[in-house]
Amino acid sequence: METGADAGLLVMVTNSVLTGVGSFFAAIPFSSATWLVLAILVFFVWLFAKANRDPNSRVDWEDLFITSETERVSPYKVGYMVGMIVSTWVVIRFTDSDKLTWDIFGGYLAYLLGGAGWAATLNSKENTQIVSQGGAPPGRPPTLPTTGD
Repeated sequence: METGADAGLLVMVTNSVLTGVGSFFAAIPFSSATWLVLAILVFFVWLFAKANRDPNSRVDWEDLFITSETERVSPYKVGYMVGMIVSTWVVIRFTDSDKLTWDIFGGYLAYLLGGAGWAATLNSKENTQIVSQGGAPPGRPPTLPTTGD
């Protein structure tokens, strides 16, 4: 059974912890929406880490930075990841200050989608073969442009 002193100590510790948490959130000027987005991102990182620990899973942290052909760190993958992190932070900050415009958001989406598409195009051996040989992919006849008649 708790005594009055134990209950008083518990209240003091609880108030101290709550004050510390409140001070932490007040020191970082994020809105509630930003904290929600960060919590969702942490959740996805946790899921990814959990899948990475499973030996039967195909998910691997190293795939984010290492190319499968050379087994070395790819500067393009690292640069793209840094760009994704920085651009997402910029968009969140603009959104928090109500200064996000369609131009900035469109550029952000173009970077995210364009970077992934460009990397897939560069890594495609079929496209490399097409460009180097100047023809159609193997097994497909070349097509001629039509005039629309």
